[in-house]
Amino acid sequence: MKLLKKLWEKCGEKAFTEKVMVVVCTLLTIYNIIFTSNIPELNGLLVFLNGALIFALVMEEDD
Repeated sequence: MKLLKKLWEKCGEKAFTEKVMVVVCTLLTIYNIIFTSNIPELNGLLVFLNGALIFALVMEEDD
């Protein structure tokens, strides 16, 4: 229960939440590209959007 409480407190921090979101979105993108049969344009869009999310996170930390 203490671990769950600690995780809940960390989720209130903006930087932690953004990092978790980037990791989850990246994993979902990889899963979607490998295990589903999407058209190549959709896969390209997923990779582009995931890259933009990672880029935004990296640029925000530099400020």
